[in-house]
Amino acid sequence: MYKSPCNTKKTETRKGGYEWSYGLFSRTSVVADVSSQWTETMHRRSIDPGQKATVSFSDRSHPKFSAHLYNQYRKGSALPVHKNTITLPTKPGIYVILIQAHWRSGKSDYAFSVNVDK
Repeated sequence: MYKSPCNTKKTETRKGGYEWSYGLFSRTSVVADVSSQWTETMHRRSIDPGQKATVSFSDRSHPKFSAHLYNQYRKGSALPVHKNTITLPTKPGIYVILIQAHWRSGKSDYAFSVNVDK
C-alpha cells in the first residue's frame, strides 16, 4: 500500500508473483506466478509531479524493497527509494509502479498505477 505525503490517501497495491520458503530443518518453497496482464485493469490515482509515496505493509513488517517503472510487462527504470518512501515520476503521464519486496523467507512483487498531472 502507498500513502500520499499527508497520509490522507491510501491506495491498495495489486499483488504479483511471490516466492516463499518454510521450515526450519527441511525447506519447503512456494512459488506463484501471475498472468502477464496483472497490471492492466488497475485503478489509477492522479498525483502531482515528483510526489512521494510512503510504502507500508499490512503485517507491519519492514522488508527491503526497490521500486521501478513497469512497462511492456517488464521492470524498467529504478525510482529513488529512501527508507520507506518512493519518489514518483516527474513527467506527466500514466505509470505503473512495481515494488519488489524481500524478506528473509521470501520475496513478493506489488504494483500500483498513477497518473502524473501536468
